[in-house]
Amino acid sequence: MIFIADYYKYFALVVLLISLFKNNYQLVFKNVLAVMNILILLNTFIFLKTSWELYEAFQQLHFSNSKYNWLDSFYLGKQTVFLIIELLLPVIFLFNKLSANKILTTVLLVCFWYSLGNEQPEISIFKFLNYASLFIAVYALLWLLKRLPSQRQTNV
Repeated sequence: MIFIADYYKYFALVVLLISLFKNNYQLVFKNVLAVMNILILLNTFIFLKTSWELYEAFQQLHFSNSKYNWLDSFYLGKQTVFLIIELLLPVIFLFNKLSANKILTTVLLVCFWYSLGNEQPEISIFKFLNYASLFIAVYALLWLLKRLPSQRQTNV
């Protein structure tokens, strides 16, 4: 499901640029941004699940060497820092007030643009339809749970 990150990379940028201008649809764009941020959280969970399954497969194949410690070769470079940000930042979007935060979304977009680079995503109508159906499902779920930014009650 890497296509979620690809579509997030482009559509979130468009939504952020449009939402910079004052218009009548500010609340709609906040809702769309909140849904896209929850979708990227789903992508993070899928990535972590796949990584864990790969780790377990390596353990079953006995690829681990007792003389070799993976922490000895651990290098904290730019790619690693961006990957850690990509994995931890979407969890913050679970908080209702931060679900449509433009600054956090911009930080996440920068990380995705840097880590995914200039790779051209495979353009497929089926992947776009899959993303659109996921978007609609998450939007409906957030609407039912009353977690969209337009549904927040203000204390007056």
